[in-house]
Amino acid sequence: MRHKPFPVTREAAERWLQHMEKALDSVSKIDSDSKTRMFNFFRHTAFFLVAGNEMTSQQQTSGHTVQSRK
Repeated sequence: MRHKPFPVTREAAERWLQHMEKALDSVSKIDSDSKTRMFNFFRHTAFFLVAGNEMTSQQQTSGHTVQSRK
């Protein structure tokens, strides 16, 4: 997993989203609707990673392991 070496916390996700919003706002050639759709995707992705990180942390603390499906 690409983000595994980095802790993806809620604070990190919020900070990343601030940067992404600033980047989108800096490009005038992207229409408002597309910016909204992109930002919603970024938000979903950021908090998907947060949830995955929290789930992994909880499993490690409790000693439970989950086998992945193939």
